[in-house]
Amino acid sequence: MQGKYQTETIRDPFPHQVAFGARLRGLREQRRIGLLSFARLVGVSKPTVWKWESGVVRPRQRSIEAVASILGVSEKELIFGRGDGQEVKPRPVHASSQRLSEVISACKEQIADAAGTDADNIAITIQI
Repeated sequence: MQGKYQTETIRDPFPHQVAFGARLRGLREQRRIGLLSFARLVGVSKPTVWKWESGVVRPRQRSIEAVASILGVSEKELIFGRGDGQEVKPRPVHASSQRLSEVISACKEQIADAAGTDADNIAITIQI
């Protein structure tokens, strides 16, 4: 067919993509973590997290691992939900305190590198 456009229906390979973004946003907001703070914890930009939550793009595996750890859920729960129709409740802060200390140490190193100083000169405050 010359001059005519043919259309075809392309099946979405990630039909749960929109649900993933909404789930991610809900989990982040349940934990009262701002978009910028969350992006910094994960090690990505604020627009990247916005794109994940909006369903524009999906995070890479390494980011999914970090996000799940920060939010205190399994990767399976993050990607697919619990499967029983119940919301995932926030876990106590102390349950992931070891992981939080690792995140803080890594952030201190990155900030120190960017500022041209030693990580011992960097202090991070968390407001809950």
